[in-house]
Amino acid sequence: MFKKAPHKIFISSSLRNSDVKTLRQRVLVLFPDVKDKVDVDVLVPKGISSFKFDTHLDETGILYSSMEKEPLWFSMGKGAGIAQSNLVPTGKRLITNTLLVIDMSESYRIMLSVYAMEMPYASTHNLDTRSRHSHSRRHGLIPYYQRVPLNPPRTGGADLMIPGVVPSPIIPSLAQGQLVSITQYRSTTPLVVGSMAVNGSELRDDDDQKGKAVITLHATGDALWALGSKQEPPEGNQPEAAAPTTDSMDGMTKAVEDVKLDGEIEQDGASTQAVTSERVPSAQDSAEIEILLRSTTLYALARVDASALPLPASTFYSSHILPSRPARPTLPQSNETDEPIDPKTLLSHLDIKHTSHKKLAPFLKGFEKDGILKLKDVRGELLIFLVDTKHPALVEAIKWGWKTVGAEERKEKEREKESTTDGSTKEILVEEVWFSEANTNRFFEACGESAPHYPLSSLRPLLTKYITAHNLQHPTNPKFVVLDEVLSRALLRKGENDKEFVGRDELVDRLSGNMKGMWRVGGTGNFKKLPLHPVNVQTKTRQGRKVVTLITGFEPFGIDPETLSEELRKRCASSTSVSPCVEKPKQLEVMVQGSQIKAVTTLLLELGLPKKWIKVSESSVKGKGAPVCPIPSATLCLPLSLTLMPAGKTLNLNLTTADDVRLGAWFVAADSFYQKHLRLGPPFKGESANLKEKSRETLASLLPTALQDHPTILFFHGNAMTRAFHLRTRLYSTLSSRLNANVLAIDYRGFGNSEGVPSEQGLLLDARAAWDWLIENGAKEADITVVGQSLGTGVSAGLVAELAEEGVSPRGMVLLAPYSSIATLLETYDLGGKLPILQPLQKFRFVFGFVLRFLRHRFDTLSVINDITCPITIIHATDDWDIPVAHAKVLFDALLESLLPPHPFNPQDVLLGKVPHEEFSTFISERNTRRNQVVATMEIKGLGTISTFSRDDSHGDVTFLQTTWGEHNGISAIEGVIDVIGWSVGMADR
Repeated sequence: MFKKAPHKIFISSSLRNSDVKTLRQRVLVLFPDVKDKVDVDVLVPKGISSFKFDTHLDETGILYSSMEKEPLWFSMGKGAGIAQSNLVPTGKRLITNTLLVIDMSESYRIMLSVYAMEMPYASTHNLDTRSRHSHSRRHGLIPYYQRVPLNPPRTGGADLMIPGVVPSPIIPSLAQGQLVSITQYRSTTPLVVGSMAVNGSELRDDDDQKGKAVITLHATGDALWALGSKQEPPEGNQPEAAAPTTDSMDGMTKAVEDVKLDGEIEQDGASTQAVTSERVPSAQDSAEIEILLRSTTLYALARVDASALPLPASTFYSSHILPSRPARPTLPQSNETDEPIDPKTLLSHLDIKHTSHKKLAPFLKGFEKDGILKLKDVRGELLIFLVDTKHPALVEAIKWGWKTVGAEERKEKEREKESTTDGSTKEILVEEVWFSEANTNRFFEACGESAPHYPLSSLRPLLTKYITAHNLQHPTNPKFVVLDEVLSRALLRKGENDKEFVGRDELVDRLSGNMKGMWRVGGTGNFKKLPLHPVNVQTKTRQGRKVVTLITGFEPFGIDPETLSEELRKRCASSTSVSPCVEKPKQLEVMVQGSQIKAVTTLLLELGLPKKWIKVSESSVKGKGAPVCPIPSATLCLPLSLTLMPAGKTLNLNLTTADDVRLGAWFVAADSFYQKHLRLGPPFKGESANLKEKSRETLASLLPTALQDHPTILFFHGNAMTRAFHLRTRLYSTLSSRLNANVLAIDYRGFGNSEGVPSEQGLLLDARAAWDWLIENGAKEADITVVGQSLGTGVSAGLVAELAEEGVSPRGMVLLAPYSSIATLLETYDLGGKLPILQPLQKFRFVFGFVLRFLRHRFDTLSVINDITCPITIIHATDDWDIPVAHAKVLFDALLESLLPPHPFNPQDVLLGKVPHEEFSTFISERNTRRNQVVATMEIKGLGTISTFSRDDSHGDVTFLQTTWGEHNGISAIEGVIDVIGWSVGMADR
């Protein structure tokens, strides 16, 4: 308005005494709170004069100035008389009488805020404690923050844009046209007077919002300022922190109301120096940190979705409180000499550990005591059951707004995603939707939904909405939902009519399972039935040691194979080809020479294929295959997607251990049992006519029958990967078909989708839980064979030895690539088959022994092997460089030792040469003769050497197969190994 000098200035005239009184009354009406704090004669001094003026925009107004010609007040508009209510203080008036900044009434409350910097301040100097607290309660003042500091507000008349406004609790209460003032960061000096361009409620905490926030009426340095003394405005006072009190208010509301804006303080009028250094939070700051964390908690509680309750307290803390923390927090200063705290440093201290409570439970119980929420302990887990959204503290907190840590992290991820994605490449749209079927139609009608299809992410909110509306939460256990007629029809499967409630974690799976899943690529065209398989990128070894990378399954995504092949040829500088896929001749396969996983995945991403739809698996030159990325836990629940064919033969399970750890597991039915009871499709020739009915029965309902009719193999895998490792899934299928046995495979705690942290004792508990599950579901002890591979051999030996102590003997135990103990393995282990780990320390036995003292997990199979009372089969490859075959020989010799002549000599005497050579040679000859009598050895061409002997104590035979090849992971895939396992435990004929 005053960017330029007024177009016309009329003759000035002094106000009559009656006009001065009228003007004073007008000021008191607009600023009623200043009456007791400052003499009205100071606000409207004697000798005040007025003159009319026309701005360069031809707007008419009246200016009131002091005897010293300093502009004090002005009003705009034709006919604006002294009694009208459009009086505006100038910057000079605000600087000299800052009480006007705070104590406004009705539509003319002036808010002193910092824009375009980090934090709003409330000017409180020259105010007593009572009035300052009154203002804080009225506006709910707490610290607010701006993530990216912008330039200070410009003087000279420029309007303030919305991106420069820092969120504040009182902003939503401001109306369009209401007067506001603007200051610089850490200053109480108002520099700009303006009016709100929009309602405060329309201002969002969003950097992308555009438009004007404040229309500038007058600013220091403009033409109106130039009419006065033209002196520079003071730098302003750095506010002091007012220590919060806890006596005047009750509970949590008081704690929140006492929180001050960064720098909100009482001032004695003395100007302080700008702070330039920063400090680290100390013990004296713990009270302020706790108040700030309480404010953050109120902020989160005010915004929590009621339908998400009950909510675990730990989840609320990690997913709601911590993300709701201010992105750039600050604390008030307790005295003038205090230095500010770096916001990043303060943020690292803004958690429960740095409060007096130290733990979450007592912290939240303070809110419960104030009636803000209700807590309940369910099976040792603290849950937030209820939040009183009508509580005054939450009613006030819902008005607050600041830049949160969570918002910053989301924006940062979006920026990273934008920076890593080529703007010219549009991501391929892949839709997975579910169509409602007859069983679910009533549910969607009850929810008021009529969409033709629904994405999976929309089902849970609809279920939560329906459950809340019909009060179907279980009365005692919030993890379950009571079923009414509509939910029963929508969620239950065939044969479950007697169910009265289901778990919350099952809701989406059950609902989507009763719907038709469909997919579509590109957003147009017809939907096709799920599943949609991702593009498969894998390396394979061909023609000896030649490695190639194969890409298949790209057709549904509209990727041209010729384009893909040509681009890979240029990028990889390798030959490429396009040919029909061997496994699926109707599909094409792109082949590129060499291991080119990274180049292929990068190209697929550049072509717009979402990362979710790229499946990568890689095999080394020697054939040790393993997925590059861990298989998602959700996929482990779908064994069919991991090549465990056919459908219905494998059941995904969750087992619970004695220490209440949940394990993921698969149960694979014996092949003949599947063909007889579970196979879908037309009957084979000669099969009974009722097969169609039997095929509808699920494996879950027939588990006891499967376990009673067929032997079962309990499998414990090695240290790497999960139960879904492709060599393992191949082994399950082979055991099921070749030996006609059921297979139960578990993931140890900490592996796959199993809970917990792995340890030797924990893994033994996992093994026992799997054994107990088989027995509880109908398996006989004599029908169970325990099979372990690598790490699993120590687990198997520990389990079977424990069973032997209880007088229980399984059908047999098979050890694939075993070790005698972890300690012995470390003595001989070479990283990559070449780099020794602890072998150099063997020269210094004391040092080596000292290192082994810190070994936490020993898995000492050698110490328990002779306690096992069932048939034992040991299989090991000669070329295994992970675990040398010597370990298998040590175990075999330990089992054989009781059948050989005992050692008559002291080992130390033998080493020192005290035993006559002839006697020692005779003894060795006798042992070798006895060994050849006891052990039957047979060499099988192309497989290896089999050694067998029977123990005298009727504990069954011991079989040792040393294969000529197979390495570590591939031992079970060698032709003939499964047959040896079968006849050694009585599942197959020799």
